[in-house]
Amino acid sequence: MAEPKPHKPVLFFCGILASTDAALEIAQSRLQALLGRIEIETTPYQHKYTSYYKKQMGDNILRKFVAFLPLRQPTELKTLKLKTNETEQELADELKTPFARPVNLDPGYLDEPRVVLASCKDYNHRIALGDGVFADLHLIYRRTLGYMGLEWSYQDYTDEVANDFFLQCRKLLRSERLKIKLTNNS
Repeated sequence: MAEPKPHKPVLFFCGILASTDAALEIAQSRLQALLGRIEIETTPYQHKYTSYYKKQMGDNILRKFVAFLPLRQPTELKTLKLKTNETEQELADELKTPFARPVNLDPGYLDEPRVVLASCKDYNHRIALGDGVFADLHLIYRRTLGYMGLEWSYQDYTDEVANDFFLQCRKLLRSERLKIKLTNNS
């Protein structure tokens, strides 16, 4: 019988969609208060893959990915999703924009073999974490290809910008885990 082992810490990140530059900046600040310092980030770019958010966020939606240190336990995913949902609502109430939803925050974590997103939408490939939150196995790692999308993966998580981001995150995760291991062995 396999013996349970403690989970290795993972690197948390957030995919951000924002209706304005100001909303993006404020969202990043709130995320840092929740998760720590931003260690890796993409340059904001135009979200172009779906019109799903157009009614709530307008035509010029910005996409950005940010990753945070310190590493955390994967079991924190549910709590983080609930907090980012609260943050989205607070920003909708606070920001004076013509949009009903100035930001969309999709927290997740990266482990060496996978990228997992948190969602409040149930579907056949999502696993219940409790309190209406689900874990979504979104990308898997292949040595020669990087992080690959699955049948249900969002297109903007599989483009070149995202793959580059996740590969940088993987290097950071490995480096941080090595530091932890060296510290524990000394």
